[in-house]
Amino acid sequence: MSDVVVVGNIGIDTNVNFPGNQIDFENAANFTDNCDTIGQAGGYAARNYAQLGYETAFIGHASDYFSGKFIRKTLTDDGLTFVDSGRYQPQHQL
Repeated sequence: MSDVVVVGNIGIDTNVNFPGNQIDFENAANFTDNCDTIGQAGGYAARNYAQLGYETAFIGHASDYFSGKFIRKTLTDDGLTFVDSGRYQPQHQL
């Protein structure tokens, strides 16, 4: 049984870190350090509740492509229960 159930959107935010303070937008090599992380309100809330020690479940949808697999793995690694709303079965116990 979950303490918190978050229903909402989830996605991936890509944080782009530029080296130094001089940016040449004509040179794609400026984009040297990218960091993908869970984003959007549902993703932030679910992960933060779990980090605060609450047994947390997230209900939302994630694709079967790279992004969805990344989201599912990250939430599972964080100890959350992920219920895909596209595949939700009413007998699932939250």
